[in-house]
Amino acid sequence: MIAFGLLALVAVSGVISASVPFHFLSDEYIDHINSLQTTWKAGRNFPKDMPLSNIKRRMGVIRGEKSKNLKTVRHVRVEGETIPDTFDARENWPDCKSIGLIRDQSDCGSCWAVAAAAAMSDRICILSKGKDQSLVSDEDLNSCCKSCGDCDGGIPYAAWEYWQQTGIVTGGVYQQTSYDFLGVHAIKLIGWGEENNVPYWLVANSWNEDWGDKGTFKIRRGTNECGIEEEPIAGLPLL
Repeated sequence: MIAFGLLALVAVSGVISASVPFHFLSDEYIDHINSLQTTWKAGRNFPKDMPLSNIKRRMGVIRGEKSKNLKTVRHVRVEGETIPDTFDARENWPDCKSIGLIRDQSDCGSCWAVAAAAAMSDRICILSKGKDQSLVSDEDLNSCCKSCGDCDGGIPYAAWEYWQQTGIVTGGVYQQTSYDFLGVHAIKLIGWGEENNVPYWLVANSWNEDWGDKGTFKIRRGTNECGIEEEPIAGLPLL
């Protein structure tokens, strides 16, 4: 089932080049990236004077052991089933407003909670065929799951396990150009497609709508950019 593979929480590694003699938020660095003529165009998403520590803080995934209580699901393509070349969950399930909702984690390393709660909300709506538009609270998950984490970072697997065992209340264009490790960030996959013969994943971030393309971005698909294809995490609600 294609839907099960979407709206998953995945972790991506943030990178920044230490070999380029420019400040990482300078216009010169942006121009340098664009001069490489990759599949994406760099732009400004943060003020020039934002400290690197503020950006690192937002990458709040702590890598730990995978939960033994969560099943590993491998999808087998059904005979005769075709996967579309382009897919956007927002268009496929237009009645589920949560899919297109861009959350804001603010100055907090809670991406592990925000992305998980967002994907959980989408799954509830999809499984209920749009009847249940509940928004799972990332604040509750971040504050109450002490074994998961907090604003200093957390474990995505633990978030889904917490949802399974305890429950959570309801609330209310890229291609890697350098390889220096900056941090690990959790985001939500909502679709895929191909642009200029380059396959991509469509991603919803949690840094507000004034970041990226109204809060979303595309990242190259099939090459494990920044580790995005290594550890997708997803689940289904019991309705």
